[in-house]
Amino acid sequence: MGTPRQILRLLAWTLLSVGLTGVSPAHNGQVCSTWGNYHFKTFDGDVFQVPSTCNFVLSSLCKSDYEEFNIQMRRQVVNGLPTISKITMKLDGTVVELLKGSILINKAKVKLPFSRFGVLIEPTPAYIKITSKLGLVAMWNEDDSFLKRACEQLLSGRAFSSCQDLVASDYFLKACISDLCHCDQSSSSFCLCNTISEYSRQCVHAGGRPQQWRTQQFCNQVTVFKPSTFYVIVQTSYGLQLRIQLVPVMQVYITLNPSNKGTTCGLCGNFNNVQADDFKSTSGLVEGTAAAFANTWKARASCTDVKRSFENPCSLSVDNEKYTTCPSTMVFAYSMTNCKRTCRSLSEPDYTCQVDFLPVDGCGCAKGTYMNQENQCVPPTSCPCYYKGAEVVPGETVIKNGATW
Repeated sequence: MGTPRQILRLLAWTLLSVGLTGVSPAHNGQVCSTWGNYHFKTFDGDVFQVPSTCNFVLSSLCKSDYEEFNIQMRRQVVNGLPTISKITMKLDGTVVELLKGSILINKAKVKLPFSRFGVLIEPTPAYIKITSKLGLVAMWNEDDSFLKRACEQLLSGRAFSSCQDLVASDYFLKACISDLCHCDQSSSSFCLCNTISEYSRQCVHAGGRPQQWRTQQFCNQVTVFKPSTFYVIVQTSYGLQLRIQLVPVMQVYITLNPSNKGTTCGLCGNFNNVQADDFKSTSGLVEGTAAAFANTWKARASCTDVKRSFENPCSLSVDNEKYTTCPSTMVFAYSMTNCKRTCRSLSEPDYTCQVDFLPVDGCGCAKGTYMNQENQCVPPTSCPCYYKGAEVVPGETVIKNGATW
């Protein structure tokens, strides 16, 4: 049996083969699960099958004078298939009942999200998640079609509207469902990000233009934004920042966290505070010229070798003259930032405010106006609302903390 801090996952999976027995390393020693055709996996990793529609005690605290938790479940056969019909959880005196389509707390039906009596129940993209003050967490996806709906919502959302006629989503839909099934709650976002990111890349290769689909809560390993019309900033969670200048000529500035010292290679050098060995080639030898050094780092051998140039580097400088104009709704400034300058920032926390970068020059919205999805600066009254990263269509309602907005 488990302890109050062990995690119980109640998943209606249908992916493991019938009759699978023995110890499985698929989960760590904190997870018990049941799924599909009467399959069970213990906290210790043993997998077995019990074809019965009886009510079973899935887990309870046995070696204690006071029963802090007791979790029971029952299946029923629907259209010839076994389905979890009811889960009853007694959590420190509070009774939580999970039924298909409804949730009861002490016999009273509640709406999600719910937080009371030391119990938090909230919906996630893949599960209904129950967290108790005891440290126990339960997650239940009511059936595999729920997983399919969650994945369909991700892949068919507004952010990928330009992709749907260019890239077949069938394979990515199956991969998304598999990710939700196989990844635990702490890593499901990471697993999904790989699949959704690949779908986004395939869309770009096919000529599509995916919109912003990452949020502060989902797939935030990379933050990409334009602080002005001249620059794009790319901030990663592992300490790498790219500042990409678009006009008058494209240039790239890379900033790396000091924790990565001595771990890099390539044209930017090995980041060890020793300039004398920056021209280290792929073979480990230090070349004498920039051209010879760069030729060893070509991504494709078929690319023509760089030739030594004796031209004055200053000849590449841009003429000191006016070289761009701002759109009619924007203004020019030498210290543009992106924090709280978009319509999205009026409804949700602006995750670009957490990115530390040098102010850049370029065109942006004047004070009191905000950039919308069409890259136009508009007054706040013309901005749409956003909830959890998605635009809320006028007339649409959302439920937040039990209240309807």
